[in-house]
Amino acid sequence: MTASLFQTTNTAAVQPHPLEICIASPEFVGLSACGPAGIASTAMAQALAAAGHKVTCLLLGAKSPSAQEWQRWVEKYKGDGLTLVALPQINASELVAPLHLIKSYEAYHWLKKNDSFDLIHFPERQGPGYHPLTAKHHGLAFARATICVGLQSMKALLQGAGSESMAIPAELDTDFMERRAVALADEVVGPEKTIIDFLPGRRQEGRSEGGGPKAGAPRLLAISELVYFGTLEANKGAVLFCDA
Repeated sequence: MTASLFQTTNTAAVQPHPLEICIASPEFVGLSACGPAGIASTAMAQALAAAGHKVTCLLLGAKSPSAQEWQRWVEKYKGDGLTLVALPQINASELVAPLHLIKSYEAYHWLKKNDSFDLIHFPERQGPGYHPLTAKHHGLAFARATICVGLQSMKALLQGAGSESMAIPAELDTDFMERRAVALADEVVGPEKTIIDFLPGRRQEGRSEGGGPKAGAPRLLAISELVYFGTLEANKGAVLFCDA
């Protein structure tokens, strides 16, 4: 019997019509150096699986463990009802581009070959959802899928908070990919209202009239408890949380 990756106190209600969901992330617990984003992606996948959905964890980052260690983690994730998949690489000799651009292209190819998901979730950081969202925008794939982008640390947010600036010209590619992915996403979610408030002027970048959903007011739920999860940075909401 495989131990659960996380100990949970509440079991989500099982949904009558389970969805096929793909959580794409460069980090998942146990597979490499894992920060808050990786922990959040793993916990989200586990919560969705506990609710009865069929969840695939697509690792966008390097598959660093050995083959034997990787299989051990595949079994651990399977014990939580999760399917763990490493993003297959395309022959590097066929692609000449920055790594994050190649990763987005590889993600598009894998998802197109496995175009059965109802929901696909990408982080915004380095724009891994750029090619899949562009393909959906042009009607090439993913017609049945809702593609969601989660906001945490896109370059535009970090620059707005004064914690990061453009260091090399190649970062312009990253900035464009992140903005474009946010603009084309079917749904955009963020950990706090200040990040959602940042969106209205960004969500329409590169959008034709009538193309895709428009950003509306964030959907707020009743709050019974406040928990801060993230690094101690102003753009992550640390100051706002303390003031609250």
